Amino acid sequence: MKALNERSWQGRRFRIIPATACEGESRFHRHLATEAFKIYERRGCAPGHQAEDWKAAEGRIMQPLNCGFIAADDEILLATDSTHFGPGEIEIWVEPRRLILSGPEPVASAVGSPRGFIFRFVDLPVEIDPLNVVARFKGRMLEIELSSREPRIHTAKKAA
Repeated sequence: MKALNERSWQGRRFRIIPATACEGESRFHRHLATEAFKIYERRGCAPGHQAEDWKAAEGRIMQPLNCGFIAADDEILLATDSTHFGPGEIEIWVEPRRLILSGPEPVASAVGSPRGFIFRFVDLPVEIDPLNVVARFKGRMLEIELSSREPRIHTAKKAA
């Protein structure tokens, strides 16, 4: 029997990237601009539709991350279905207050076109340490453990 804690699953693998908010945002905007330009080209390079093309690109590649998470003490355990992405590398961009997963689309958007790159975001309820992240596949589920930057302080009550 194969172990459940794996670094890859059915052609999907992950890479954890600690990032500042600026780095993640900058990377996303580069992909967004590329996608908006592709839409502009498919439209026949007709001018006057820049905002419409940008909005269409945003709607296609950026979505909230469909996940569940448990926050306990100074850790967050987040789990998501890895089939939201196609085979290839899933990048886990870890910012202090946000988690961004990016990777290939599960299927091509049009017949004969290559698969695009998609982004899934989740804002975190507490500030976490981007350098202290563990991830693993459990079957098709991608589990990500995040540690809070500021552990909660627990005080024990003295017995009277």
